[in-house]
Amino acid sequence: TMSPENNAVLSKPYYSFNYASAILHQFSIYYCKAKSFIYDVIILRMTEKWYRAVLERVDDGSIVLDVGVGTGGALLRCRDLVTSKNLKVIGIDIDAAYVEAGKLSIQDAGLADRISIDLVDFYQGSEAVLDLAKQMGVTPDAKGGFVDAVYFSGSFSLLPDPVNALKLASTMVKEKGDGNKKGAIYITQTYQRKTPFFLPYVKPLLKYATTIDFGQLIREEDVLKTFGESELEVVQHQVIPGSVDTRFQAAYLSILR
Repeated sequence: TMSPENNAVLSKPYYSFNYASAILHQFSIYYCKAKSFIYDVIILRMTEKWYRAVLERVDDGSIVLDVGVGTGGALLRCRDLVTSKNLKVIGIDIDAAYVEAGKLSIQDAGLADRISIDLVDFYQGSEAVLDLAKQMGVTPDAKGGFVDAVYFSGSFSLLPDPVNALKLASTMVKEKGDGNKKGAIYITQTYQRKTPFFLPYVKPLLKYATTIDFGQLIREEDVLKTFGESELEVVQHQVIPGSVDTRFQAAYLSILR
């Protein structure tokens, strides 16, 4: 039998545990905010140009699936196009910190009726993406397509199986009555023209310095091979005006159907 003193001790709140838990929770909040801030500072200037290049090309009233939307910062910088063209964007990402920051930014911008950002794995989330599209008022077509465009903004180099990703994306795009694809798959990404010997080793390490995963280096000839293996038609593959264009690398807009 325990003494009254021991019972009293056990009945007291375990303050040290609660305090440690609170510190960890607060640290997690600060880390997520810092990570999202670094992402926006480093990425947005370049990717805003990429988003504009794509959003200017999609038809008015389109539903766009944005794979790897990040914090949504570049998309929100293009709010003029989103609103003037009456677009709706379904953003997905696998980074919880970016998604949380994106949700707050969308609410602050008053665009929750036009843009959503959710934590979804593209390879495993077809049903989840469809549910998000339905929440936007989308009705799938006879073939199961439910978006007018799928967009990979700088996320293509992060995909573990890019060929399968393109094939999966093509099943999500709506079709016309004659069976031709109504929409398209858009990719904006930098590709290597020449690669300094040290760069393949340095680029993956940048994640530890910046918290941003820049993916692997991709040579232009390799991505064109990937496009061919997907069996999709390459409608366009050209350098994005005003973006990266050097003898070592260039940023391209690719459109596939």
